[in-house]
Amino acid sequence: MRVVMGGESLIGQKTGIGQYTDNLSRALMDATSISDFKFFAHGKLIEPEALLDNSDDENKTDSPLSLIPDSYARLRGIASQNRAAVWCYWKLMPFIERYSLREYEDNDIFHSPNYMLPRFPGKTVVSILDLSTFRYPEHHPEARVRFVNSHIERAVKRAGHIVTISNLIKLEIMERFKVSESRITVTYLGADESFRPISENLFNEQTRALNLAYKGYFLFTSSIEPRKNLDRLLDAYLAYRAGTKGDPLPLIVTGMPGWKSQHTHERLQKLQTEGAVRYLGYVDQSLLPILVAGARAVLYPSLYEGFGLPVLEAMQSGTATMTSRETSMAEISGDASLLVNAIDTNEMIEAIESLASQPKNLALLVSKGLEHAKEFSWNRCANQTLQAYKAI
Repeated sequence: MRVVMGGESLIGQKTGIGQYTDNLSRALMDATSISDFKFFAHGKLIEPEALLDNSDDENKTDSPLSLIPDSYARLRGIASQNRAAVWCYWKLMPFIERYSLREYEDNDIFHSPNYMLPRFPGKTVVSILDLSTFRYPEHHPEARVRFVNSHIERAVKRAGHIVTISNLIKLEIMERFKVSESRITVTYLGADESFRPISENLFNEQTRALNLAYKGYFLFTSSIEPRKNLDRLLDAYLAYRAGTKGDPLPLIVTGMPGWKSQHTHERLQKLQTEGAVRYLGYVDQSLLPILVAGARAVLYPSLYEGFGLPVLEAMQSGTATMTSRETSMAEISGDASLLVNAIDTNEMIEAIESLASQPKNLALLVSKGLEHAKEFSWNRCANQTLQAYKAI
């Protein structure tokens, strides 16, 4: 079969959807059943190496942005100026898309990883990774909620098949949109191979400038926004810190500022000044696996996720995890995580104290996590995605 993957999320700094698209596409390209694989971004077909090549080849002249047609760039610039232009742009794009995709036929597949479906002559698959803009609209800018929700609703109606990444989200899609179970395939994600256990010597060598003790700190890593529940975690951590008899383990926080996070950042800066918390901001992808593997535990009490990749990354790294009960993270981790009520600070305090002071329970979580993480991989995700293609 021939497959076209939506590639907009691979242009510029990768978000969660970009990471999903990148890893899934690499695994799909190894499938023998796919005879041709291309990306489609902003009205143009793009060869995969143009968006997936991570090399620093000096002779490489084409960047992803240079592959966007000039006509699209001009339209986008005009459209940003007034409503009439926006209306014209959305009216014109279907014709541009249809022309660019005219060579494809009924049995070819277009897979949209970000719920944006062009006019395609073959079969269509859409990935819906979560319904956070429906479930928690107060945790997103109003304009984003309107935009995302309208496109998800349109994609659910038009797509031949839907892919999602946990049974929790599958049930939400079925209930909200009255979609039959046969139209949805669950494809669990994988964690990057860079997330793995490391020795204390390697950890010390890689983190010398940070002055961290191997397995001697808690770690929170995520974009910082209300849905991630960091403020409640800070409340619980400070209570643990005040009540512990010995030296408290430090809490390391990493992540880019997200929407509506100014108050949380001001609090982080204050706590850092007081020596209670260390906020590292954005951490390069090459360092993050080292920090995860070296932590006593990853604390991730997010209110809502489609999957909760930081939990899987921690388990694969030989690091214990605390995460939220009745969420996709509980589904993904099973009994290999310490589960808490995400809005119950007292439960979080007890969990943090347990992770800090009960080595036998900690070792059991680590052992279970390492074993459980073997069930997840991007090759498995790709195989499940291929089943979705074959279903239509």
